[in-house]
Amino acid sequence: MIEVFKYLHGYYDVGQPQLHLASGRELRGHSLKLRKDRYSLDLRENFFSHRVIDEWNNLTEEKVKVNNNERDMEGTPF
Repeated sequence: MIEVFKYLHGYYDVGQPQLHLASGRELRGHSLKLRKDRYSLDLRENFFSHRVIDEWNNLTEEKVKVNNNERDMEGTPF
């Protein structure tokens, strides 16, 4: 979860994005929900970028948008 947070908040300089933000009607909950693509190969389901999406999308808005200065991370799964 920490790696997803860093990725979405610009801590990594990546050329080709591996995680894609959901758009429009998919945005129930927080504003940084990730889109889960469908793949024809079962192998892809084991990739990090595919495994973390459900966990990330279940987080609350406060945990996803937390400031770097905030230390109150009680109850977070990471």
